[in-house]
Amino acid sequence: VLGAAAVEMDEYCERHSTSAASMEDAHGLMNDYQTAKWTVNRGAIGVVSKAMDLLGGSGYTNSHVLARLYRDVRAGPFMQPFGPAELREYVGQVTLGQYPER
Repeated sequence: VLGAAAVEMDEYCERHSTSAASMEDAHGLMNDYQTAKWTVNRGAIGVVSKAMDLLGGSGYTNSHVLARLYRDVRAGPFMQPFGPAELREYVGQVTLGQYPER
């Protein structure tokens, strides 16, 4: 997912290095980026949750590195530009060709 998003970004920059991007192109790129962000965030939460299951209660102590990872990966989905609910609305609109004003 990240590799595909990186390729898309490179192609976008190459296409628009000398010309302005259309709203459709810009929203298409943002749509791909946001989808990749959501996928990576959800995957990270799953990986850290499995690590906590394997480690047990000691992973919750402040002295263990996993405690911070457990907290931090859960913050990922809420980081800007879109939280989970906003992301679904945005991706749905762009998929339908209804480009938001913001």
